[in-house]
Amino acid sequence: MNGPFLVRHTFIMRSVFIGLLMLGIISGTMERSLAASAEAAYAQAPTLTLAEKVLALAAEVRRLGGSGVSAPLSDADVEDIIAGSVVWLLRAQEENGHFRYEYAPYEDRYLGGDNIVRQAGTFYQLGEALQRKKGNIEAIAVAMERSAGYFEELSRQGIHDGMEFTCVVEDAESTRCKLGATALVLVGMIGLAEHDDTYRAEYDDRIASYAAFLEVMQKDNGGFRNIFDFESSTQSDAESSYSNGEAFLALVRYHQYRLDETTKERIDETFRYLKDEVPFDVPLYLWVMAAVDDLYRAGLRAEYEAYVKSYTDWRIAGFVDRRETDHNMCAYTEGIALGYGMLKRFLPVTARAPYREEVSFWLAKGSELQVGEDDRYHVTFARGVPSFSMIADTERALGGFLTGTSALTERIDFTQHCLNSYLVWDAIGH
Repeated sequence: MNGPFLVRHTFIMRSVFIGLLMLGIISGTMERSLAASAEAAYAQAPTLTLAEKVLALAAEVRRLGGSGVSAPLSDADVEDIIAGSVVWLLRAQEENGHFRYEYAPYEDRYLGGDNIVRQAGTFYQLGEALQRKKGNIEAIAVAMERSAGYFEELSRQGIHDGMEFTCVVEDAESTRCKLGATALVLVGMIGLAEHDDTYRAEYDDRIASYAAFLEVMQKDNGGFRNIFDFESSTQSDAESSYSNGEAFLALVRYHQYRLDETTKERIDETFRYLKDEVPFDVPLYLWVMAAVDDLYRAGLRAEYEAYVKSYTDWRIAGFVDRRETDHNMCAYTEGIALGYGMLKRFLPVTARAPYREEVSFWLAKGSELQVGEDDRYHVTFARGVPSFSMIADTERALGGFLTGTSALTERIDFTQHCLNSYLVWDAIGH
C-alpha cells in the first residue's frame, strides 16, 4: 500500500468511510464506531497498517449490508474459479502424494486430522479436471501419478470367497479398508489411464484388482458392505450411504473403461436396489447423481429420468431455508449441478428454469468462499471489538475454499467438491 493513501491515519479514516457513506452502505453512527474500533485495535496487530484494517472493516460492512444475493457468475468467472481451485489442490500435495488436509490461511499453519476417503476424493476430482482438460494438464497428471504411488503404499492384497482383490487401508497401521476410499481411487486411476496409454499400461492390473474389491464387497441385494477388516474372519454386512454411492460410480466408470456384460448386470442390480429399496438420503444423492449421469449418457432411460427428477426435487426441498447459511455447501451444489445436467436434457425450458436458478445461486454464493486477492485481510468481532488477521502466505492460500465465513480453514474436501461443481456447470453450458 503506497502513495497518498497512507499520508495520515485521520485522512484514511475520513476518505474511506465518507466514500462508504456516499454509497449508502453505512450510517454515520457506524462510521464513528468502526473508526474508533480501528483506532483502538491498531496497537493489537502492528503488522497491519491502519489502512489495511480499514479495508478489512469496509469489506465486512459491505458483506453485512449486502442483499444476500450474489450476481450470477460469468463464464470467465467460472474459468478463473476452476483454475484457482486446481492450483490450490496441487499446492496442497506433499512429495509422497498425500494431500495436506486442512490449512488455516490466517494462521499460516496446517491443522491435524485426515480422512482417507477425502484423500481418494481429491485424487478422483483432479481426474475430473484432467478429463475435462481444465487447469495445467501436465501438472495434474504428475500430481495424480504421485497420488497413485501414495495409494499403492496403502494398498493391501487379500482373498475372500476365493477371489483375489486389492484395497486401500485407512493408514499405514490399519487393517481396515473403507469401500468408498478404494472406489474413488479406482475412479481416479481410470481417469489417469484414459488420459494417456502409458498410464493405462502401468495401472491396468491394479485397476482390475481394485475393481475386484467392489465385487467382493457387493451383497446379493445389490448394496455394498462398507468395511473390510483383514483381522476379522467374518465381515460385517453393514452398509454406508456414502460407500454405496461411491461404489456405484466406480462400477459405472469401470464398465466404461472395460466393457463387460457381467459388470453391466451388477450396475443394473445396484441401480434397482438404490431406487427401490433405499430411501432418499443426503449422503447418497451426490454419488448417485454422478453415476446416473454417466449411465444416462450411455442410454436414455425413462427410469433414470423419473429417479433423477424426484430425487433432485427432494434434495432441493431440503434446502429452501438454507440460503442464508455461511457454511460451505459445495457438496450440495455439485449434486444438484449433476442433476440439472440431466434434467436439462429432457425437461422443457420453463420446467427446468427453477433448477438452473438453484444451481446458479449456489455457485455464485459458494464462489464468495474462495480465497482471492481481496481476502488478504480479515476482521472478526468479539463483544463488538474487532480483531484483525492477515494471510501470511498468499500463494499457499489463494484458490482454496473456506469451510465458512466464520470457519476460516481451507479443506481438501470442500475445495474438491467446489471444483467439480464449477467443472460440471462449465460442461453443461447452462
